[in-house]
Amino acid sequence: MLAYLESQKQQGRPIVLAFPILYPREIVTALGACAWEIWSQPLAQPIGSETNRLQAYVCPMVRSAQQVLSSIETIHPRPEAAILPHTCDSMQGLLSIALSTPAWDLPFLPFRYPRGSHGPASTRFLREEVLAFIASLEKALHRTLDPDSLQQALNLQEQKEDRLRTLLESLRYWQGSDIELYAALRSLEYLHPHDAIPLLDGLLSRVDRQKARTGVGIVISGMIPEPVDLFDILEDAGGYVAADDYASIGRRLPSRSTARNADPITSVVQRLQRMPPCPTRCSEVQPRIEYLRNLARASGARGIVFHTVKFCEPELFDVASIRKALGEDGLSVLHLETEFEAHATGQMATRLEAFIEMLGQGKAS
Repeated sequence: MLAYLESQKQQGRPIVLAFPILYPREIVTALGACAWEIWSQPLAQPIGSETNRLQAYVCPMVRSAQQVLSSIETIHPRPEAAILPHTCDSMQGLLSIALSTPAWDLPFLPFRYPRGSHGPASTRFLREEVLAFIASLEKALHRTLDPDSLQQALNLQEQKEDRLRTLLESLRYWQGSDIELYAALRSLEYLHPHDAIPLLDGLLSRVDRQKARTGVGIVISGMIPEPVDLFDILEDAGGYVAADDYASIGRRLPSRSTARNADPITSVVQRLQRMPPCPTRCSEVQPRIEYLRNLARASGARGIVFHTVKFCEPELFDVASIRKALGEDGLSVLHLETEFEAHATGQMATRLEAFIEMLGQGKAS
């Protein structure tokens, strides 16, 4: 990963750190930069004493973000800026710490997304945020955005998303292991779209719609696919991922649109508004229930696994309501809470194996 990022910098693409979850990725591309998304701990050293500045109940995703920022002087290639979206109160708190820590010598760019449902006021607010984000990133990178570059970046991002969307809609026909698939998908966190597109084309070549996977399909929902050996446990138990609702992957794919706008800024705003329901944006729970219900129906999944990060309050708020609503549809729900362990715990493995067995097949399938 670091070698790839160094090669991007050698090509004249500055590196921009991007923390979870949502920001206008096409703007980073249009300004000739490469985004490096930090969802978990990408560095070899353990989380150190710097994270003591955070409360004990802050989620490990924010702790990992602070660990990266605390190590900023030792990271090569050195990032030119850091994007800190207002994902939750903890991430907003980290932004406050970052702005008051001189040792973290980086331009910090906030990005605020309007909460709740869309309307004229929230659309105006989001447009103003996008324009402010552009101005901040232009200043940090000493570059100027032109409309043609933004339109090209939009086209490139849509090509990438079309491929990823097709792949996620075809998980039932993926000819490989889930752990292999998710290892490849995690590389999208730092690959420039020009390199992500051939990667996705290669993955799509391994989809065979004449050969459906056997076993128990599930919808998996959460923040990030860690620990990765969870997928080995799922496969050994006779299950597979039939649909994805990870915030780092499927939950950042805007719905399809045939509309074309002469103004690329309007396109950026509308794409952000077409994202799937997400509790970190205070989406109402009923649209999210419908979204997950449709994922299960379209993919033939028999159950849903909520794979949440410990202390992630936005995710946890919805679990009980979703479990009740989907249970009334006959969809079983399993809730697993993780903390970026290197490996899945024995308890996790036992619960996942029992869940797949309960759904009807297990290893005999």
